[in-house]
Amino acid sequence: MAGKRWSKLKRDVESLFADSVKGRVALHATHYGPDRWLYDFREWIAIDGQEVMTTVPARRWLCAGGDRRELAQESFFEQGELVSAMHEYLSMSIGEIIRSENVIIRALGMLDGRLGKRRLRALDVSNEPKLVQLLYAFRCHAENIETTLSFEPRNVTPQLGPSPAQLRERRERHRKRPRRDLGVPRRHERCPI
Repeated sequence: MAGKRWSKLKRDVESLFADSVKGRVALHATHYGPDRWLYDFREWIAIDGQEVMTTVPARRWLCAGGDRRELAQESFFEQGELVSAMHEYLSMSIGEIIRSENVIIRALGMLDGRLGKRRLRALDVSNEPKLVQLLYAFRCHAENIETTLSFEPRNVTPQLGPSPAQLRERRERHRKRPRRDLGVPRRHERCPI
């Protein structure tokens, strides 16, 4: 992760959120494995504790066989995209944010306090990906602005492979499986010679 530490980056981005959504939207990141950020890590955006956007490790993208645009449309993004989008987001004006090619930057822009109510009402997000529409509807709901979009957060936690509980169960089954005795000492047993 180049640039700012996660905690400072998160604080800086969340400080730009409108007062009506502060405290309800949280940016998160975690890592899996002994070395920080070297192995799988995941980032997500949560509204009132409900995940509305998440990143998926690159190898899971390939295993799932999903098309990048299709996964982004469903609010799944590649590992590391949220962090890089947050770095870019901090150096952009609100006009650049709204016109950005990056879906995550446009979505964060819907929560930005620099996006006033008048401009928020004038935005047309009908052709935007679901994440942008959801955060737009959430912001409008928080600001008491009428919109045709409904705010219904749905949990997008990915199930692209076995869950942690399924992995634990597999390991337990593997440990309990009887080994065939081939007359060859196992590696952990001392050789009698």
